[in-house]
Formats: sequence, structure tokens, C-alpha cells
Amino acid sequence: MKLKQLKRKHKFLTIALIAVAIVLVTLLSYYAVNGFSANDLFFNEHESVKLMVSKPSEGQSFYDGDSITVSGSMWGGIPNKVYVWDERYNVPIPCPVVASNFGVELYANDLSQGTHVLCFQGQATDGRWTPVQRISIEKVGSTQQSWIYMGGQKTFVETYFPQPLAIIFRPVEQILVQTVVLITGGTSEDDLNGDNIPDELQQSPVSPRHNPMNVPMSALIVYGLIIFVIIILILAIIKPYLEHRQKLEATPGYRQHQFKMRSLLNQKLRGELSKERARRKLLEKKMSEENKKVKKPINIYFSEPKPKNENPIRKME
Repeated sequence: MKLKQLKRKHKFLTIALIAVAIVLVTLLSYYAVNGFSANDLFFNEHESVKLMVSKPSEGQSFYDGDSITVSGSMWGGIPNKVYVWDERYNVPIPCPVVASNFGVELYANDLSQGTHVLCFQGQATDGRWTPVQRISIEKVGSTQQSWIYMGGQKTFVETYFPQPLAIIFRPVEQILVQTVVLITGGTSEDDLNGDNIPDELQQSPVSPRHNPMNVPMSALIVYGLIIFVIIILILAIIKPYLEHRQKLEATPGYRQHQFKMRSLLNQKLRGELSKERARRKLLEKKMSEENKKVKKPINIYFSEPKPKNENPIRKME
């Protein structure tokens, strides 16, 4: 029973250490990119600083070939960085900052037909993050059919999976759909950051602020699958060996062999200990013989001679 309890504690401790390591890596990567500031408490947003978005306006419509001008300013602080992204994909687009103003030019051709929610968030130079500002825009008149995102239509995962599982597993579904689109020769319009990579493959389940390294969910899925395959291969190789060893350890012959090996080891240790004792006795004997050969020093004491007592009778004469 004690052995089972120790194994359980060891498993729990391993899981706890992995969880702590993940949290530490997340926090270090977050603060390394966003800056180490006492005003940035990871989840904290400050109402004392805000983004004032002047363009685009709420509900504005865009057609193919149109430019989407994004501009605004920060109230209550000096902007250090400002991000704009599509709420559906969380792929950040950095906005150039001049004084307290920010702005960037986007293209309507990079959006699929339908409604899109643009999100804005900035960080002041003292580390404070603004609340997220959201503005809905409409892409109309597209000459192409969107395979993945049409007028805010929900995917299968979003329809039948509960939150937050839908947000986490939606990238997997869209990556699979995007693979089918690429194989069949179709195209996807969603590439708001203009890097020629569909936003479906770059999307993240968290906002750009909490994904400062801009690691896409597709990369995490690929890395996770690679690690999973490696673990499976290791287990497939090691598991038969472990099972064979467990069976071997359960046999009486193995126990007797272990007992003999331990007794031989004890005999070896006793022999080495006896040799060390004999060597020590020999050294002590040599030291005693050397001490006998050394002559002891003779101490000679000098003292002044005592004066003789004079005859008292003569002294009186």
C-alpha cells in the first residue's frame, strides 16, 4: 500500500512540476516580449488608458479593391505598441505609432465575404494595457466564394462543441478544411496581415497580447503531434522490455540471483574493509617504531649555590 501511495505521489508531483514549468515559460515569454512592468499584471487592463479609433467606423462596408484605413490615438498615455486583428483568428497586425497616434493600411481583398470584427488593443510606455476596442465591418461584393468563413457562419466545432473547447479545437477543423481547399485548388481570402499565409493556419485561441511570440495554433498542433509520435515510439520500444523485466523480477530464480549478488557485494565490501584495517594497523606500528628510535631529551636545570651559614659566635666577636 505504501508503495502504491508513493507512486501516486510521484505521478502527482510530476504533473505539478510540468504544470508549473508551463506557467513559468508562459509568463517569461509574455514579459520578455511585452516588457517587465509592474503595471502589467497579465490579465489586468487599465481603464485609465484607452484607444480612440477614428477609422474605420462601426458597420462600414468595403468592396474588393478598397483600402481599409485604420487610424486612431491613445488617450491617457503614450503608446508603445498597438495591435489590430480579426477577432475570429487573433492574428496580430502591428500598427506604426507616431507620438500618441497610430495607423495602418489594410486591404479588403484580404478579407472573406461577410461580417468581420476588428479588435484594437495597445500598450502604453509604462506597461498599461488598454481595454480591447471592437468595431464590426462588412465585406461585400466579393468575386470569390469563401470556403471557411461566409457571413459569420459557424463551423461544425463552434456549433456542436461547448465553450471554450470550440475555440481550442476550431483551428484543427479549419486547418483540415484548408488542406482540402489547397488540394482541390481553391483559394482562401482571409489573409488580413498580408503575409500570403491564410489566417486559418496562423490563428491562435488567445489574443495577440497573450501570444507575444505570435505562435500559431497550427504550429502547436504540429509540435504536439510530433512529440506524441515520439512518445508512442519510445513506449513501443521500451514497453516490451519493461514487461519482460517485471515478469523476470517476479520469478524465484531472479530473487535468488539478486540475493546472491547482494551477498557477494557485501563480501567484497567486507574484504576491502579488512584490507583497510590491516593497512591502518601497519601504519600505526611503523609510527610507534619510529617514535621509539627518537631519543628523549635530557633536561638540565641550573640553580645558584646557597650561602653557607656563618658561625654566630664569631659574628658576635
